[in-house]
Amino acid sequence: MGDEKADLDLLRRRMINVVGHELRTPITTLRGLAELLGTTEGDPEATEHLHAAVRRAARRAESLVDDLLVSAGVSTALPVSEPVPTDVVDAARAAWAELEDLPEGLDLELDVPDGLAVLIHKGGLRRALAAVLDNAVRYGALPVVLAAAVEGDSVRVAVRDAGPGIPAADRALAVEPFFRGERAVTAGPGIGMGLALAAALVAHHGGSLVIGEAEGGGAEVALVLPLAPAPP
Repeated sequence: MGDEKADLDLLRRRMINVVGHELRTPITTLRGLAELLGTTEGDPEATEHLHAAVRRAARRAESLVDDLLVSAGVSTALPVSEPVPTDVVDAARAAWAELEDLPEGLDLELDVPDGLAVLIHKGGLRRALAAVLDNAVRYGALPVVLAAAVEGDSVRVAVRDAGPGIPAADRALAVEPFFRGERAVTAGPGIGMGLALAAALVAHHGGSLVIGEAEGGGAEVALVLPLAPAPP
């Protein structure tokens, strides 16, 4: 009982620290934009440009809070909508488009059958793939390939990179909130939420996240989700 309480206290402290650190950027952005809005009276184009930037910063803050809560296992933060057929290619492209600081002209390599779809709540596959792809770009190496195939009643959507991979000893811990392996720590800043978020989202609809090694080296992170029935 004492160990469990200590673990919960540690998780709570880490979460407070992460929320405070990560929310500082969009909050600072919002404050600066609010001050600038006071200087654009009489310039509708500049005002609309700033309004759009405010909306983006607000969405970033909202998304960050949602992701932190889902990753930390807060059940009320998980979607309550019913699963819907979701096209894998569409979700993958939308997820890739969300990533920041990608080299100009870099495309995601796709190996997915046409029309392949999974069952997950609306937006769930995009969010999960964005987290996994971001992890591959940050801590792996190019190229990043997304491949999907049907396995019985499920679909395996695998993201592979050409980096050093995730050590076997770290794979079970990698889906825990706030965990960062030695390679991730040395690679740069991060909060250890990406794979935890992806795992929570797919598990919510009976799926799973499996970490392994890509053929030829590198990491492979696979999302296994129910296959959507073929349209009538």
